[in-house]
Amino acid sequence: MKWVSHTNKVAKKISSFTYALRVLRLYLTKKQHLQVINAHVLSHLSFGMPIWAYNSNLIDRKRLNTLLLKVTRLHCRDFDRIFSNRELFEASGIRSFESLRIVTDSIMLHRLVTHPTNTELTIRLIQHTTLNTRYPNNLIFCDFSSKRIGRHSFANRAGRISQLITFPWIDLDIRQFKKKIKESTPLYISSN
Repeated sequence: MKWVSHTNKVAKKISSFTYALRVLRLYLTKKQHLQVINAHVLSHLSFGMPIWAYNSNLIDRKRLNTLLLKVTRLHCRDFDRIFSNRELFEASGIRSFESLRIVTDSIMLHRLVTHPTNTELTIRLIQHTTLNTRYPNNLIFCDFSSKRIGRHSFANRAGRISQLITFPWIDLDIRQFKKKIKESTPLYISSN
């Protein structure tokens, strides 16, 4: 399954909205401008991200990352490229593409583990999950059969995601979890 058409639509929406952001920057406060970016750029970018972001090709992900960087430079009025990427994302409060990907994956993982439904993804994830006896709030995700589950599947990514979550998260409700994961994940993570 290719995600080229989806990433093309998202890229087109973001690039066509950059002119409106440039004009709005003259009339809105920085806080209001950030709210517009969250509503019209980051919402389109993060919609369904745990599903399409790992399955899209590298060129499309780099293009979306570049557009997000352009929006962030526009928000900070860094037209001369004075700031580094890290300084830019930290000054603006906007998450980088990789950081946004980790946050959306973590939220999906929390929902699947705490509120399981009878879906194939949940069943596969639970089949590859055991409780850690040493640290009772941490889950261990194992890939018992690499032939059935690909390396970009959510069951395999869940292990990497759970290692990034540095706080006990199983007993938290979704609001508390979202707040904690956004606080603990840095705004800028480079995409290598």
